[in-house]
Amino acid sequence: MPKWVLRPIVCMLLLLFGTPAYATEILLLGANEKLLQSYSQSLGKLSAPDRTISVSTSLNTKVEHADLCIVLGSELLKRAISLRGTRPTVSLLTSKPDFQAVLNDLPKIATNATAIYAEPDPHLQAKLIRSIYTWDDHTAVILSAKTREKEQELLSAFQNTGVKPVFYFYDGKRSLRALLHDIKEDNINSIFAIPDETLFNRETVREIIITAYKNRQAIIGFSPSLVKAGAIATVYTTKEQIISQINDLIETYSLTKKLPQPSYSKYIDIYRNNDVARSMNVAIPEQQKLIRLVQGGIDE
Repeated sequence: MPKWVLRPIVCMLLLLFGTPAYATEILLLGANEKLLQSYSQSLGKLSAPDRTISVSTSLNTKVEHADLCIVLGSELLKRAISLRGTRPTVSLLTSKPDFQAVLNDLPKIATNATAIYAEPDPHLQAKLIRSIYTWDDHTAVILSAKTREKEQELLSAFQNTGVKPVFYFYDGKRSLRALLHDIKEDNINSIFAIPDETLFNRETVREIIITAYKNRQAIIGFSPSLVKAGAIATVYTTKEQIISQINDLIETYSLTKKLPQPSYSKYIDIYRNNDVARSMNVAIPEQQKLIRLVQGGIDE
């Protein structure tokens, strides 16, 4: 019987005959109490009678013994996994590199940890570029020493998207403005931005945005904040979508006692800067069509 049919029946039986003798104890852990309370309230609205939800901003006995610990952000993630050992832990709002770094540091302990990565799936970002620039099959990807090892991963992400990444390396010896000029000289119209504090930080982001704008180079950003600053669009996941996916994960775990593999979010939206697109004469498809193109393909 499908889960969407079974769950209401189970909930009705629980309401009629009481809560089960054992409820799954869910603990939300993070350094930001306001954020924790927001997520707790949203999850509480979807909560089934067979689970309890509590929050904590510090490492304590609840963190150690909760059936499932969901860690928001990276500040407490490593210590939480160290404290919980092989008890199930879920990472939210942490990037893939930061999560992988924790796994690498705790190879014998972090055997029952998973994540929904904070950043968008690069494969979907590549399809976003193709959906906007249907007439251009190249995009520039700037790497630094911090992200150079991502080249092979990004090449894999671009497979079957119709877009070829052209890699440029920033070593700090030349200015970012000069590097963007090189990209312009190569007649590449878009820049595929990835999270990299060497390139995108408070000191550099304004220069990148302004220079790219003057060069008529559209930036596909990795976050809504970068799009607000002047990038043209990005795939992202709303808070409501994150809550929905984590609720699905909790339901599956309650039934199977197994966690899924770490992954990017399966629910997406598109954040776009129509003003920048208009001023650069870039025609972005209508929102729902754009989401369909990114999720399903570009042949529409």
